[in-house]
Amino acid sequence: MNPTGVGSTLVKIRSKLLKHAEASQARVDQRSERMRQLEIRFSFGIVMASILLSGCNMTTIPSNRSIDNIESHAEARSVIREGMTMEEVHAKLGEPNHKATMNDQIVWSYTKAEINMNPFNTLFATGIPDTKSLAVTFNTKGRVVRVDFSETTNR
Repeated sequence: MNPTGVGSTLVKIRSKLLKHAEASQARVDQRSERMRQLEIRFSFGIVMASILLSGCNMTTIPSNRSIDNIESHAEARSVIREGMTMEEVHAKLGEPNHKATMNDQIVWSYTKAEINMNPFNTLFATGIPDTKSLAVTFNTKGRVVRVDFSETTNR
């Protein structure tokens, strides 16, 4: 082979390598673009799933969980009995949501409120919570004289 033939062969090989490199780069660019599109779609899917799943729960308004298991007035009166002291009530139910004094009597209120926010009724939710309330009335000596329980369901 003469030197000119080697040079032209090298030019041809170089040209083919450049074309191959350009084609490879184009494939990499296409894959990168596809990956970016998939990442965007995946991110959008995650955001949408998070939004939908976040609606699948009960939203609890600041409330007292200690009355979760009380379902009736009779049950409330079996948990908190007349004559119990404030300390005994506090030991059973914890800190009340509200304390008030009325007519020389002390009233401790325990309230639990939830709004059902699942995806099927979120659009039509009224914002009225389901509530449970327990009021414990003490005399001036700090003894239970009355227990009241109420529950409202807005489903």
